[in-house]
Amino acid sequence: MTKHILLAIISLVLVTPGLVEPQGTLYTIDLAQSTIDVTIFQEGFLSRVRPSHAIQVKNFTGWVRYAPGKEAQSTAELDAEAKSLFNAEKAIGEVERREFEAALRNVVLEAPKYPQIIFRSTSISDLKSTGQGHSFTLNGDLTMHGVKRRIAIPVVVTVSGTQLSATGGVTFKQTEFEMKPYEAAFGLIKIGDEVKVNFSIVAKAT
Repeated sequence: MTKHILLAIISLVLVTPGLVEPQGTLYTIDLAQSTIDVTIFQEGFLSRVRPSHAIQVKNFTGWVRYAPGKEAQSTAELDAEAKSLFNAEKAIGEVERREFEAALRNVVLEAPKYPQIIFRSTSISDLKSTGQGHSFTLNGDLTMHGVKRRIAIPVVVTVSGTQLSATGGVTFKQTEFEMKPYEAAFGLIKIGDEVKVNFSIVAKAT
C-alpha cells in the first residue's frame, strides 16, 4: 500500500502543471529602464484643446521566463500599483494635473479598493522569427478594477547577453473592466472609452 501511494505522489508531481520544472532563463524587469505608457482620448468640448492625455505607470514589477529555441513556452507576469498612474503631459498646470490624477485614481480606477493591476500570461501564439529576435502574440489574463479579462498582446522580444528587451501594445475599453469613463462639467469634460497601452520592457537575467 505504501509503495502504491508513493508511486501515485511521484506521478502527480510529474504531470501536474506548476510542479513541472519551468523552462528558460528568468529575467526580472528593470523598472529604471522600462516604461508603460497609457493614452486616453477626450470626447468633450476640451478635446479641441487637448485631444488625448498621456499617462504613465510609475511603479510596477514583474518577470519573464524565456528560452531560445523554446520561445513558445515563455511566460510573463506583471503587477502594477493603480495609484502610481500619473499624468505625463508636459503642457499642463499643476492644479489641473492634481485634479486629473485624483479623478483617475479615486473615481475611475478606484485604487483604494482595487490597488493592483495584474497580468498573467497563459499562452503564446503566432510565433515568428524577426532575425534579431521573435515576435508573437502574448495571451493572458489582465485583472483591473477587480475584473479579469483575457487579452492578446502583440510583442517583439530580443535577447542580448543577460538582457531581454520587449516592446508591444494593446487596446481595450474601460467598460470591459466595469469602469465608467470620466465625465464632468455637464459633458464639457468627457473621456472616451478606449484605452491604448504601449510598453517598452528591459529585464535582466537573475
